[in-house]
Amino acid sequence: MAYRAFEEWPFAVPGEQAIAAVAEHNDTPAFAPIERSVIALAAHDKAWSVRPRTLIVRLVEALFGFHPATPLADPRLEALRRFAVLARTARGALPAAEIDAFIAAGFSRRAALTLSLKSS
Repeated sequence: MAYRAFEEWPFAVPGEQAIAAVAEHNDTPAFAPIERSVIALAAHDKAWSVRPRTLIVRLVEALFGFHPATPLADPRLEALRRFAVLARTARGALPAAEIDAFIAAGFSRRAALTLSLKSS
């Protein structure tokens, strides 16, 4: 069983309280069906798919034949895909700027917490 230190996250409350906060809202889903589909698609994306494509990255892609993940047309869903990939690969070390960008895209802190708990 893995351990995740919730106290280090900028949006976190202590571990048991975080799980209780998510559990008390189980009657309303945190994500719509289309958003759950985006999260499922993001489960196959690599961490490098959300990094900026610098010149060196583009050269490596061309040299080795990598194909970057195509961003989603809807900016809100692309923010969800990006956050889902980061939550899965960051292992509890999500930067505060990423959390703020996720919330600015129209998602709640509860959605960020729910996605982070599912990724652990």
